[in-house]
Amino acid sequence: MRTTDTSTLSVERLCRRIGAIPSVFVEELRDGQAPLATHAILHDLLLVQCDTAPTTAFLAPFRKGGAVKKAKKGAAESAPTQRYFLARVLAWLLMDDGFRGVPAERLEHAIGEAMRVLEVVAARQFLDDTDRREELVRLVLRHLDLSPEGEAAADAEDRLSSLDSVRRVRLLQEARAAEDARRKREAELAAELAKKQAEEQAARYDREY
Repeated sequence: MRTTDTSTLSVERLCRRIGAIPSVFVEELRDGQAPLATHAILHDLLLVQCDTAPTTAFLAPFRKGGAVKKAKKGAAESAPTQRYFLARVLAWLLMDDGFRGVPAERLEHAIGEAMRVLEVVAARQFLDDTDRREELVRLVLRHLDLSPEGEAAADAEDRLSSLDSVRRVRLLQEARAAEDARRKREAELAAELAKKQAEEQAARYDREY
């Protein structure tokens, strides 16, 4: 098994590869058509790229009716059809020759971690939206500990941060929570001020009468 050739890991080229995914991987099933066995596709991916079979635990979430680890945020919360769809997109991406020789455990980790984007993004967007394609490519490279061709590690991380859907949603949620807390505090202060003014007015009334 040869080692991974990182000189071929161009983000632009890998994004084009996602766009060229065979329709059989992502098209809706016709009446009477048997569904694709996503776990079998992933099984073959690891055999080809890593020369080893995947672990049972890795394949479990991608089998029909298979259990998902409840502690795994994101993957556990995504619908099976979303999981299967994104897994097939990832399998097509990772079947690229540039990933030949990646250690099996690292490949399993990268696919598992990539599932977290389903918390906030529908799987289909990783085909239809150019930014989401780039995000997926960069997520995979980061989780494989590989650098995009022609990019410094810091530059690659900055670009991924600007695209990171999970991070963006988290920041929006944090900003919303901060705004809610600010409004709540303002309402509390207004209530306290109104109460104080009422008490002062009542005290003034008692002194006058």
